[in-house]
Order: sequence, then C-alpha cells, then structure tokens
Amino acid sequence: MNKVKFRWGEETYTLCVTQDDCWLEDGPSDISDRMLKGMDELAMENGMLPPKGLCAECWKGTYEAIVEDYHIAGETIKDLDLNRCPKCGHTTLPWQSVERVDEILVKHQQKKELK
Repeated sequence: MNKVKFRWGEETYTLCVTQDDCWLEDGPSDISDRMLKGMDELAMENGMLPPKGLCAECWKGTYEAIVEDYHIAGETIKDLDLNRCPKCGHTTLPWQSVERVDEILVKHQQKKELK
C-alpha cells in the first residue's frame, strides 16, 4: 500500500492506494465528484490500476475491441487488434498487437542503421 499526501483547498489529506482501491485515510465522508476524480487520477499515478475497460483518457467510455489496419514507419499492419473508446477515440493496443508493432519498429530501426 502506498500513502500519498495531497492538498485540496485549505486541507491536507492522506490517500491510501492499493492496486485495486484507494481511500482517504483522514478525509471527509462527503466527497465532491471533482475531488473523487482527482483522487482516482492521483491513485492511478501511484499504482492503482484503472477499472477494467474504463477509458484512461476521458473516464466516460469503455474500450471496445476493434480490428483495423495500422500504419507505422511507412508500413501497414493488416488486421491489428485495438481497443478504442467510442466517446473520445482514445486507442490502446493489447500486448499481442504491441508485439506485432514492435517487430515492425525493430525492422525499421535495423534498416536505418544499415544506411
């Protein structure tokens, strides 16, 4: 568990963070939505994982699995698995797709080094 001190207005609070939860150690029981979102962002910066599927960019959408062609380093990777938020368009790559992209980037880097 991590403990993080932060100021909110005139007060100083201690946020307790685990991988799957966060809570105020010494805070009020009635927390505004704005403070709650700020606490969640601070918690994720300090080791808490985001709720499964929740968009890390807008916090409103849930990622949807899609398959599309992906263009990188002058090449096209056909049928790459992606996760995209329908609310804001933020896109992430599952680990299998990261490996495919890394292969292209390594080849591209090797070509540059040979020149």
